[in-house]
Amino acid sequence: MIKILDLFRKKTPSAGFTPAARRTWVSALSATDAIVQAGGWRDSHNPLRGLTPWYVTGMVEAAQRGAQTEFQWLLKWIRDEDAVVAALVERSLSALSALEWDVLIPEHLDAGQRALAEAQQAALKEFYTGLRSLRESIEAIGLARFTGCAFLEKVATPDGPQLCPVPPWYFVRNGSRGPWAYNSALSMGATTGIPLDPRGWVIREAEAPVGRKAARLFVIKNMSVKDWQGFAEVFGIPAIFAIMPEGITDRQRDEFQTIAQQIISDARGALPPGSDIKTVEAKNTGNSPFRELAEWCDSQLVIAGTGGLLTMLTAPGSGTLAGSAHQEAFQLLAKREAVMVSEIMQEQVDQPLLEDLFPGQPVLAYWQLSPVVEHDPAQVIDHAVKLKSAGCRIRLGQLRERTGYELEAVDGGGAGKVDGMDAVGGPLNHRGEGLVDGCSFNSSQP
Repeated sequence: MIKILDLFRKKTPSAGFTPAARRTWVSALSATDAIVQAGGWRDSHNPLRGLTPWYVTGMVEAAQRGAQTEFQWLLKWIRDEDAVVAALVERSLSALSALEWDVLIPEHLDAGQRALAEAQQAALKEFYTGLRSLRESIEAIGLARFTGCAFLEKVATPDGPQLCPVPPWYFVRNGSRGPWAYNSALSMGATTGIPLDPRGWVIREAEAPVGRKAARLFVIKNMSVKDWQGFAEVFGIPAIFAIMPEGITDRQRDEFQTIAQQIISDARGALPPGSDIKTVEAKNTGNSPFRELAEWCDSQLVIAGTGGLLTMLTAPGSGTLAGSAHQEAFQLLAKREAVMVSEIMQEQVDQPLLEDLFPGQPVLAYWQLSPVVEHDPAQVIDHAVKLKSAGCRIRLGQLRERTGYELEAVDGGGAGKVDGMDAVGGPLNHRGEGLVDGCSFNSSQP
């Protein structure tokens, strides 16, 4: 078997994986090392200060032209500050990261092709098993749905291959379809830089990213919340007036004014006889337009972030029904994203790797993300009973795997049939356990 780790311990690039200590397109550094030195000044720059709709529109247009450094930095801050954006991104990436991966080969291959496919399958399994930070890489590719692009540098380390996520604000392009380049100085407005070698990267571009909508909605919502706060400061606290006693002199009036202001500010104290305190409540003229606008922005963001899955809006809350609806929405999104991530990894990782390992041979094996399939034990047993009545059987190993029950032979229940081919459908034994053609299944799952 080909030793994948030995391949990446060499001092020469393989399948686009460049040794970290090799002098690459960044002087003596890989991109993931260079970003620590290149972007120190950016940490003190808060793009949310003075943010206006016109400013956001300008950044979106600049990003469309390829100068996306400033806009990507803004999206980073929005993700950190906005609770709805953070929740959408976190839940989406969590659902994607929870998927299982496998290396598959096509069906219906002839003997020669099957041998080649199995050899490639074994090589890819060894590669992905030894690939460092695979889950982090999957989440970085999935984040492109929000940012519009994602970049993973192929780096070969002494411990094996690694895909290192690099923040998207380090990359620019000349035009909306130009080749990507590295903006080492993080210059605002730049559209050119050090060209990237596509073979050394895993790059994803997403059409109509959610981040563009999130940036505009973020500004509108925050302006509404700011006006809401100002409204509450003026009208939220009732006005208080002190009525002076009759017949006081001008000097006494000034003293009364001073005492009344001190009492009103502390909400306690004593006034001269004949004084009175009146409060004027702000009248409610209807629902607050500021809150309605802020909630509308959140609803639009949820619609964009969930691909129009309105169950996120029609089933609010954290109860059983609402929680199930929310979970199903993100699981459906994860399935859709799994297809995109699988295709990107197959084209930009699997193909160049297998072309290097099996030169001149067709690429047959491929890596794939798949959702974890959960089976209801009662439903599986019910299906097995129906299959038995139809003259079919289910393998014992499959029953154990799908039900989670530990199956064992039972005396007098047809134990001779336990030969690896058995089915559910027998009566209950004297202990009340269900029989599986000579087997019993315990009522508790392991």
